[in-house]
Amino acid sequence: LSLADAHNVPCRIVLCQECGLIRIDPRMSDETLNQYYTEFFPAIYYDQTPRENIYEAQNSHGKIILEYLGADLRSNSTVVEIGCGLGGILSAFHQKGHRVTGAELDPVAAKWGTEHGGFDIRAGSPEKLNDLNGKVDLVILSHVVEHLPDPKSVFKQVRELLKPDGALYIEVPGIKSLSYGQKGM
Repeated sequence: LSLADAHNVPCRIVLCQECGLIRIDPRMSDETLNQYYTEFFPAIYYDQTPRENIYEAQNSHGKIILEYLGADLRSNSTVVEIGCGLGGILSAFHQKGHRVTGAELDPVAAKWGTEHGGFDIRAGSPEKLNDLNGKVDLVILSHVVEHLPDPKSVFKQVRELLKPDGALYIEVPGIKSLSYGQKGM
């Protein structure tokens, strides 16, 4: 599809012919992913748009997710988002009384989100959430799976985080859902 991402970072973007997933090929290694999110991503993303604007856009999207989940999400649920950025999606859940925690590779975004949102965002990989194993009602992966070097290991972590009746909400870029927030992603 492309030889650069939306910010002109050189990479090969491919489309899965079977499921429509759009992703980078080859996948980033753990080392490359950490380097990207600590060194390159903040300069590309946050230098172009004020953090407050990004946070509010994420918050608006969180409200769409809440509406999509509707009554399926019990009140006062424990919600975790992996790859939560500044925490705007989690903020929408927090505003509705849910207990929220995030994990974010970019330590600057995690710190900003914790300070701005008033809830816990842990800098680092999903393993930073291990103390919540078996206690989580909902895990959110919003535009994260396509970035993971080893999705199976993260899904294993998600399974350990979730209560037996917990739920997983996943959004990925796909050719059929290019409008952000469209149902059926």
